[in-house]
Amino acid sequence: EIGAGEVITLSGFVGARVVESDGSIVSKGPIALTDLHSGGNDHHLHFADADGQEGFGEWDDGSNTLQLYVKDALECSGQYIVSFTLRNPPDGQACSDISIRAAGIINSWAVMDTCESTCMMQVTDPQFTSFHVSQSSATPCCQNTIAVSPSKPHGNIRDRKSVV
Repeated sequence: EIGAGEVITLSGFVGARVVESDGSIVSKGPIALTDLHSGGNDHHLHFADADGQEGFGEWDDGSNTLQLYVKDALECSGQYIVSFTLRNPPDGQACSDISIRAAGIINSWAVMDTCESTCMMQVTDPQFTSFHVSQSSATPCCQNTIAVSPSKPHGNIRDRKSVV
């Protein structure tokens, strides 16, 4: 059992940010949690931020960690599913493992398992792919062949200029 008052810390959100609706970055403070369980079990209400605000976690931008302050005791065999929103970094990055620690239960960092053996926090650079379209005849008819060929992307989308 993880008792009320214990803190669960998630880390490894390299480059991620919490952004307010006005575009400002949260350096340290509350982040809203939501319940994704199909039964509507309000799992997010088992947690709070540092000030005790129910349904929130405490984000720290400096260490890229999220702390969940346990409001009600959690069963060790129970499954608690919550969601929160982070913004990915603007540039690509290699895989970053997300780790969890709970004092008294998991005293060292444990890498979280995705159950799919894929990276939880990999960000790829966006790329622009263009296509070349051609046809074998200027007069559309049953003897016309239309070909679509992708062009190999060059560089990063941020390096491109668009002309409309």
